[in-house]
Formats: sequence, C-alpha cells, structure tokens
Amino acid sequence: MHLRLLSFLVFFLFHQAVVAQTWRTEDLSFEFSSWQLPLSKDILVNEVIHISPFEAPGKEGMIHPPKFRIIMGYGSLSLFDALGTNEVAGLKREDAQKFIDDLRQQGKTEVDGAFIAGLTNIHAGKEFFVFFNLERMNHSAGYASRILAHEPLHMARLLITTIEKPTIDYIKDPWVDLTDSNEEYFAETLERIAAICTERFNQLNRLKSI
Repeated sequence: MHLRLLSFLVFFLFHQAVVAQTWRTEDLSFEFSSWQLPLSKDILVNEVIHISPFEAPGKEGMIHPPKFRIIMGYGSLSLFDALGTNEVAGLKREDAQKFIDDLRQQGKTEVDGAFIAGLTNIHAGKEFFVFFNLERMNHSAGYASRILAHEPLHMARLLITTIEKPTIDYIKDPWVDLTDSNEEYFAETLERIAAICTERFNQLNRLKSI
C-alpha cells in the first residue's frame, strides 16, 4: 500500500481518538502517555508525549522529562500544517513550497531530497517537537533508520537541558553537553525517545501491510 493511500486509513482509524481526546498510557518496557492531536491525509502521527519518571545511573532522584510532540508527515509542508504556522525555526513555508516545485520540475519528489527531512526544535517559545518527513524516509529503510536515530538525540539534549536549566534562555545560554558523568543519563533519555518514535514509524509500516 502506498503511503499516500495509507494516510487515509490512518486518518480513519484515529478519527475517534481525535474527537474524544484522552491521555493513553502505553508500555514499551517503560511507561509513557500520549495525547492525540488532529490528523489529516498528510499528517499521519501527531501526538504529545509524556514519558513517565525514571531513574538513571549517576543521576540522583527521579528524572521527570518535559512533554514533547511527535509529528510524522508526508512532505515538508506537513510540518507547517501540523503546527498551524508559515514559519518555524527560521524555515518558511514559501521556501519549502519553492523547493518542492523545483523538484517537480526535475521530475523528482522529496524522496530524492527534502527541504526538511527531520527537525527537532521549539515552537512558539514553549512547545518541544520532533518532526519526521515520511516522504523522505521512503528513500530507503536505511535512511529511515538514520533519521529515527538522529532526531531523538537532539530531543534528548533539549529535554535534559530543560530539566537541568529550567530558566534557560535557549538562544543565549549554553546547553547541557554530553560528558562522562552524564552519559548514562543521556542514554536512558535518548533510548526512550527513540523507542517511541520508532514504534510510531513501525505502526505506520504495519498498517501499510493491511
């Protein structure tokens, strides 16, 4: 089943969840909760994620990660649609559209090269999000695996920095770096984010086989 056709199936299956929004608890060898946000034919995953508190070697007490949002959409424009904006992280919708139009003139799509393949950032100064461009990830299974490892690392650093520096100015102040003393802290946070993102991607792939 082509991903475009899959999008209609995903929209149908999750329609009731969008209408009757509730936190849903899941277990991937660790607990987390998800809150479903609106989907469309191009926005296939759109959720707020809250990872339950956990412990990490070398870190005193429980770790309470901030909430973040996962967006998986077909094409770069789906990110702007999901966030309801024409600009995010300095990237503009009009530039994305021009990039896509130029690709089409060459007989190509974002499978061949994307304006945004993946992005982790902060929207409107308060909402943490990680975006995956499913069209670009159709390039190959190997490329998809790279993106699924790449973006969660950025999100892990963003969450850890927020935990350790709650009053941080994200533009002016230094972020928390990976060191020998906090490596396990990073690893425990990263593996949870990566597991959730990979599971959502795998769920889409399982639906493709229906």
